[in-house]
Amino acid sequence: MQRAKQPTLHTQRLQAIAIIMYRVKNGLAPPYIAELFVVTNSQYHLRNSDFTIPRFRTVAHGKHSLTYLGPVIWSKLDKSIRSSESLHTFKKRIKLVDFTSLLDSTCEDCSLCNN
Repeated sequence: MQRAKQPTLHTQRLQAIAIIMYRVKNGLAPPYIAELFVVTNSQYHLRNSDFTIPRFRTVAHGKHSLTYLGPVIWSKLDKSIRSSESLHTFKKRIKLVDFTSLLDSTCEDCSLCNN
């Protein structure tokens, strides 16, 4: 029996977070979600400076929250993916990203990263 090439649940969750960040960046997200993130407005062209990455107090909850993990994932995506012209194109491109190499391997105890 041959198995379908389905992404893991972990990869699906990280793809969903990346899609939320695309919607926030392009004004497609509802206001209650868009208000969770701080968009960086800088006169300098800094690398990966679309969102401010917030500080957290506890590793158990803060590091795995949407408000922290969203900007981290967004900043690590390739610029060609982040600058996709439509949501449909972004979703196609995000399916090709290897999230295991994108994120660090130091977070193995959380339910999101535990496969």
